[in-house]
Amino acid sequence: KIAKYFNDTKEADSHTLNLHAGDAVQGTLYYNLFGGKVGVACLNKMQIDAQVLGNHAFDRGADNLRDNFISKVNYPILSANTIVSDENEGLKKLIKPYIIKDVDGQKIAILGLTVESAKLSSPGPTISFANAIDTAKTTVQEIESKGINKIIALSHLGYDRDKILAQEVPDIDVVVGGHSHTLLGNFSNVGLTSKGNYPTVLNHDDQSKTLVLQAWKWGMVVGDINVIFDKDGKIKKYLGTPVMLLSDKFLRKDADGHKVEVNATVKSKIKKIISKLSDVKIEEPEADIEDIISQYKPQVDKMMKKTIGEATTDLIHTRIPGAIDPDNGKVLPNGSLIAPLVVKAMYEKAKEYGGADFAMQNAGGIRISIPEGNVTMGEVMQMLPFGNTLTTLDMQGSDIKDMIESAIDRSYIKGTNTGCFPYLANAKFTFNPKKPEGQRIVEFKVKKDGKWEDLDPNKTYTIATNSYIANGGDNYIEFEEKAMNKYDTGFVYANVFIDYVEKVKTLSLLSIDEVPVSVVKYNLPKVGQSVAMNNINVSLGSVTFPNGKVLNANWGFGSAAAHKDGDDANTFYTLTDRGVNIKCKDAEDIIGLDYDAMCQGDKDGKIFPFPSFSPTIVKWEKDGTNLVVKQVIPLRDKDGYKISGVSNPLSNFPEKAYDKNGTLMSYDPNGLDTEALYVKKDGTFWIGEEYAPSLVELDKNGKIIRRLVPNGLEQNLSKA
Repeated sequence: KIAKYFNDTKEADSHTLNLHAGDAVQGTLYYNLFGGKVGVACLNKMQIDAQVLGNHAFDRGADNLRDNFISKVNYPILSANTIVSDENEGLKKLIKPYIIKDVDGQKIAILGLTVESAKLSSPGPTISFANAIDTAKTTVQEIESKGINKIIALSHLGYDRDKILAQEVPDIDVVVGGHSHTLLGNFSNVGLTSKGNYPTVLNHDDQSKTLVLQAWKWGMVVGDINVIFDKDGKIKKYLGTPVMLLSDKFLRKDADGHKVEVNATVKSKIKKIISKLSDVKIEEPEADIEDIISQYKPQVDKMMKKTIGEATTDLIHTRIPGAIDPDNGKVLPNGSLIAPLVVKAMYEKAKEYGGADFAMQNAGGIRISIPEGNVTMGEVMQMLPFGNTLTTLDMQGSDIKDMIESAIDRSYIKGTNTGCFPYLANAKFTFNPKKPEGQRIVEFKVKKDGKWEDLDPNKTYTIATNSYIANGGDNYIEFEEKAMNKYDTGFVYANVFIDYVEKVKTLSLLSIDEVPVSVVKYNLPKVGQSVAMNNINVSLGSVTFPNGKVLNANWGFGSAAAHKDGDDANTFYTLTDRGVNIKCKDAEDIIGLDYDAMCQGDKDGKIFPFPSFSPTIVKWEKDGTNLVVKQVIPLRDKDGYKISGVSNPLSNFPEKAYDKNGTLMSYDPNGLDTEALYVKKDGTFWIGEEYAPSLVELDKNGKIIRRLVPNGLEQNLSKA
């Protein structure tokens, strides 16, 4: 589909440049089975003008990159800041710092920049990287000395670095970026939340501007922009639209929850809607590419179809906790649902080699989710495509804590490398992102003989992990510098997981007790805490808005109250509301930013400063003039995960939800606006909520047993 879009665009407008922002390897079974052979054949049919080296280009070493990729493609590969030593002269000659394209008599320079850290790739001893921005400055000077004033940076640095590049090197006109998988543009019409505008415009003091572009991930979107320059090489006009390319096959869950193709009437309606959208297009495949793929597809299909087990639910992968599953809008407060199972498989396999105290995996080493139903070998190979091997090593407890702290800082706090976020098996940690660096881990437990024990800073632990991060990948320099007794078992981690699935037969969510990651999002009332009846003041926490305004919030317990028959007269239960929320039209009075800034011009929306807040039942006991907390019961879904109070799809009014940064959030199908409480004699609960409205039955621990909604609305809650 991308080839068809590329080629049609180029045929329609000879001024078109087709640019590839890196990482054209790995991720599919075609690469697993045939190396780069199929990919190169397809790329050579796409009229690509240039491609930058991505970090994954080095995954199988510099010689493989030279012999099986760069020497085979029919277009230039760029990277001005990749330094190749003379001993690999063949590769050195193939990588160009920049090229000059002649477009209808106009000279356009395209320079390549690759993310610098060797820790993000496996380049080997003949490859090193210079600072990308420093390199860009000197390379742009060289280009301009040739009288060229229209410059494109083809970047594999990530969106945030691209914006810095644009500011630091203002003579770059357009930055076409990759690496960070950033969705730009407005895709709210298909339920997706972007990170910024397409293009993102950086203005300079001399009235010039730089346009920063990126086209999401995995070929799902093609960036498309028209730029007009004036005679001095400054951007005069531009019009950009990232385009999502679709097939004409659309699935919907039936009454049994199975995804089936929609009927002709529904398909016609869908296609009519899509025909009116500028950023979504049903695209035909390019025939030449189909012909290439068809030669290899039978072998891939055969491998794809071999069933090795079954998933009892959708095992969604997201890199960091708190992300929203784009497929169903469900908040994943503990992060990936499949990563902990991958790590568990590594932990179990390590037992054959003397065992390990726990196992660890980086989020970026897992590439796709596993849907409910049969699990095939092909899916696992796509999920774990990198050929990493199971490695065991020893490390002292204090170094382990420092290493996890550093990974949290890079991935969760700064977002510079979300792929390094750690998932564990037979160990778990809780961190508070609001604490200072080095103090964020508030609990770290390792299981021994069936019991959870605190991590001992003075004890040496054996860790099972993958060879990539064991050797310092994803900037895990602690593994490289402080680990001892490193042993590579030689078992490819994809095969380790396949063996595990074939052994256990079914894959299910871990029990809450085994979930490896917990994030302190807000303060919880503590059992035994005593508060004055005339001043029930329990801090929820604080949140900072984009303008620096800090909001300090307290818990509100009194959305409902109830007494259970048979309890002492001084004992009762209360229920919170859905959590702190601010009307967009009141944002200026409360936050100091109006609804244009905070809610994208939406007066009727709500801002949720604590979107992960879970409506909560609290059991109290009256003690004189004080109330004592006896039990805290957050509401949970059927799998035991906390629900939120964020607007759900059954709202009786068009209330959209925005976070503290003004980002539009997806509806949460499990979101409840809790208002009424009843406690049964057996200790279970009924709650009335007013989003639907609906009635919700809960067990003693706050887990939802069932939810009753008005007749005819049940399909709207199919994802709840």
